Amino acid sequence: EAGSLDEDNLMFGVLPCAFRTVAGDAYSYTQDCCKEVENSGKEREIAVKKYVPLTEKEYGEGYEGLQLPAMPTTRLEVQKTKEHVVSWPKILQRPLLKVPIGSKHDLKGFACGVRSAIVQVEGQWYRLKGCGNNDIGFPIRCNQFNREIRGCMFPQTAARELHMSQIISNILKPLGILGANIPLGWYEYASFPQNTYLEKKGNPPKWTQTEGKEFTLPKVVRCCGIFKINGDRRLDCHVLNGLELLLPRVCQATDMKKVLEAFPAERVGLKDSAPQPTGEVASYSFEIFWHMSMEGKFPNPGLGDSSSLDVLVDAEKLTKSLTESCPEFPMTSILPRDSTEGKEPNKDKQKLWISYEENRPKNVELLHTKNPVEPGDPHYPKLPDPKKWKALWSKCGSILRAHYDKGGQCLLPYLYYRLGYECGVVQRALTDNGISWGTYEDPLGYHCNAHANNLVLLAENAKGHNDTFLAPLDLDMSFTEDNFILSYYKMDGKTIKKAEKKDDTKWSLYLKQEATGFLKTLSGDMGSSTGVTNISPLPKEMLPLKIALRDLIVRAYWDAYNKKKPGIPVDPKLRAPAYALLKMALIMTSSTLA
Repeated sequence: EAGSLDEDNLMFGVLPCAFRTVAGDAYSYTQDCCKEVENSGKEREIAVKKYVPLTEKEYGEGYEGLQLPAMPTTRLEVQKTKEHVVSWPKILQRPLLKVPIGSKHDLKGFACGVRSAIVQVEGQWYRLKGCGNNDIGFPIRCNQFNREIRGCMFPQTAARELHMSQIISNILKPLGILGANIPLGWYEYASFPQNTYLEKKGNPPKWTQTEGKEFTLPKVVRCCGIFKINGDRRLDCHVLNGLELLLPRVCQATDMKKVLEAFPAERVGLKDSAPQPTGEVASYSFEIFWHMSMEGKFPNPGLGDSSSLDVLVDAEKLTKSLTESCPEFPMTSILPRDSTEGKEPNKDKQKLWISYEENRPKNVELLHTKNPVEPGDPHYPKLPDPKKWKALWSKCGSILRAHYDKGGQCLLPYLYYRLGYECGVVQRALTDNGISWGTYEDPLGYHCNAHANNLVLLAENAKGHNDTFLAPLDLDMSFTEDNFILSYYKMDGKTIKKAEKKDDTKWSLYLKQEATGFLKTLSGDMGSSTGVTNISPLPKEMLPLKIALRDLIVRAYWDAYNKKKPGIPVDPKLRAPAYALLKMALIMTSSTLA
């Protein structure tokens, strides 16, 4: 809507959506209402049944080929109760479903992902995870192998998200880190007739909404998890991408030759002023050597061969190489005016790059890797709306200018290191407590839920933390080592088969993949299938600076994961200017839907 937006909008919600109250039930969560069952042969057989699509013979007409989520874990035993639902705001006590913004509705909120949304009621923000696929209910997505219901959670995934959010919050609290979601309960929607499907169509093919045979499918219960929240803007697509879009303005006076001197001489490409991207450093020799060298040693910290990371940038040298200043609001161009002529950059200079090499992908799912992009291209960064954001930008600018005017230290190295270190602390806490964020194989493919978009930036006024910035979420696929079943089974293509004998190395294999998979998404690697795209195109001459900062976040993550003392410790005096810069970054990505 027109008009200036505030910090609450920036931190929690920008893109409006609407909800209608619908039929169904609401249940409240307490930690003692969920319990892991024993990891017995009988329970494992129940678990592996989910790896097979539903059949018409067992479920009836319309269910054939329907694939439900299949995590490699035994089930949670859930005791349903409505005891605490009455303590929720009245509007949340009955199921809410996203509907078109122009249609009849009972509540307005903000979209945060395809199947989730957030609402503010009585001054408190809440997340509804699984309240509809955008505004089209719960369509069936069809592919060549099976069919899936989209836009919702299911009884076991809802219970798992609620319960593991609480368990992991309990683990992180002594470390001074908050969870993003405080679990309240869940909705179970009454089934209703639909005829909406998602199919890949067109050239190149993309998911397209179509209409088909009407379905109700009441034997598959659609659910929505309900949480109080401490933040919503995602680390990758909002925070890091936003900070990187600011680099041409914040670091306009930085000498790129000095940035290049902060890299070790052994860095591939340095002689050509084009240091090898961090994602490539993290994705090849490092991953292979560390995995092999940790055989029989995992999960002990500080072991294994991490020597491939020795070519990462030197943090101290990088900090000394930077000259930062308060960025002006980008009114007409994503790039600043020419520092010598005071003119807008010409069209050729406005070409932006995500890497050194040109790339013209034909696959629609890889169009985000097009390189370079020019003004007018759909993937060219969009300018923030000055009517909505210029007032808040100016407020942040006053804080930043005061910081820099009194000789305050550079904020970018501090932020990248602290963000990476917090990621490593969270991942190490999960590893040490026998928890996977969600790394495994199933008939739908390979999953790794430990990635840079599964942490959010805390609201600046959040309480109960040790001057941290981030909070983890999206735990619906997480599970414990005690209830892990793939030690007893193996995937053979899209089929799960019982192993001849228990494989005690399987847990370590997945957890090692989780640790390095998370590192790769922080590094800027674009080869993962997590939804983390790492897209923040820049002038080509500024790519070494982006790479240097990604080096720093990787180094920090790996320091924390291996329980090393932080190379850049927390400094409470930097919190206010750091948040001022972070808010500017969020303004740059305010139109991005995670």
